[in-house]
Amino acid sequence: MTSVFIAGSRKLSRLNEQVQKRLENVMAGSYMVLVGDANGADKAVQKFLFERNYRNVTVYCSGSVCRNNLGNWEGHHVEVDPKISGRDFYTKKDIEMAAVADYGLMIWDGKSPGTINNVLELVKRDKKALVYLSSLKQFLAVSSLEDINQLMSHCSDDDFKLITRKTGLNSKLRDLAQSNQHALGF
Repeated sequence: MTSVFIAGSRKLSRLNEQVQKRLENVMAGSYMVLVGDANGADKAVQKFLFERNYRNVTVYCSGSVCRNNLGNWEGHHVEVDPKISGRDFYTKKDIEMAAVADYGLMIWDGKSPGTINNVLELVKRDKKALVYLSSLKQFLAVSSLEDINQLMSHCSDDDFKLITRKTGLNSKLRDLAQSNQHALGF
């Protein structure tokens, strides 16, 4: 079964009509939804799916406790070293969802480092992501280094600096560029 990793910014707790339409397409295709347990976009997606009684959902949680599982769906608990905390703790589940999913659907406020990290994880694995950029009110397809650079061009300088610092963006982009060169035989 085709699976879609759906995630987004914690500051986005409402799904507009454009995003809802995409979620309806996911349901119409009977795709398996992999969603996290955070407040914000994750919880809003869960609420949308729960209200429509959609059952093809797995909620990914870092550690042994899910913060949100509104539909009482199957929970997938990702083991995390107890010494890890904060952002790094929750990133573990996201990395696993990116590894397992066939595609990504991200809902991004143009500021969230975690959402960009998810996009990077998908592209690193040669998977496509569709990113809804709330500031533009449009979707952008992301499947390459060039697409990531185009997506990042919509950030303010301050947000770009913050994302770069929190995600190690420059290093990840260099790794992705080198990976692409090796794949092309350069």
